[in-house]
Formats: sequence, C-alpha cells, structure tokens
Amino acid sequence: MKKYEFTSEIKEIEGYTFHCIHALRDFGDVKAGDLCGFIEKEDNLSHDDNCWVGGSTLVCCEALVYDNAIVCDDAVVCGHVYGNARILKKAWVHNDAHIYGDSEVSGSARIKPGAKVAGSAKIYGSVYGNAKISGNGCV
Repeated sequence: MKKYEFTSEIKEIEGYTFHCIHALRDFGDVKAGDLCGFIEKEDNLSHDDNCWVGGSTLVCCEALVYDNAIVCDDAVVCGHVYGNARILKKAWVHNDAHIYGDSEVSGSARIKPGAKVAGSAKIYGSVYGNAKISGNGCV
C-alpha cells in the first residue's frame, strides 16, 4: 500500500524536476496529509517501513531512501540512505555514497561518491573517495 503520492507542486532545478509529496497514511511521526519534501521519481523513496523525506529536501538521480531513514532540513540526496540513518540541515549525499546504520550526516557535511558512513557515526564535515566511517566515529 502506498504511503505517499505526488502533489501538483513541482520545482525545476538545474534540469531536474522535483515533485512535492504528501502522506496518504499515518506511519512513524508522519500523519496522513502531511506535506513533505521533493523527490524526482517514485523510485527514490520506498513505500515500506518508516523512511521519509521532509521539509524542502531534494532527492534525485539514482537515490534510494528506505528502511527507517529520514532526510530533512533542506538536505540534498543523490546516494543511498537506509537503516535508521538521518540526513539533516543542508547536508549533501552525492551519487554512489551510502549512509546507513544509525549514522547521522548534518550541517554543511558533504558525502562524496564512493564514501560510506555506517554504525553510529556522526558526520559534520566532508567524506571523500572510498572512505568508510563507522562505529562511533565523528568527522
């Protein structure tokens, strides 16, 4: 059963068309009717579990947000966010980056292609290349 659908509101940014979504049913902290973030296509956000895209967040390209992951506060996601991960406060997750576990990426953080953030890691800076930050690491 679907948990969200597109509204008529769209944003055109740098050649991408983003669709505003609203909740169709209650789940997690989300209530039916809540307006939330913007996704490029339905494949970007799972209809399963409690994952969600809130605020003015943008999710595009081959991004996948699933499990119980939350993306909000003007974040931009083009990578994969899953588990109980949180992407907050204007952070960017680039293509082919993976954020998972109970990790948090926040502030002006930039997670570049190929990087992985896992466990309970907290990222407030940039992670590049094939770097993997895990455990209770903090950058």
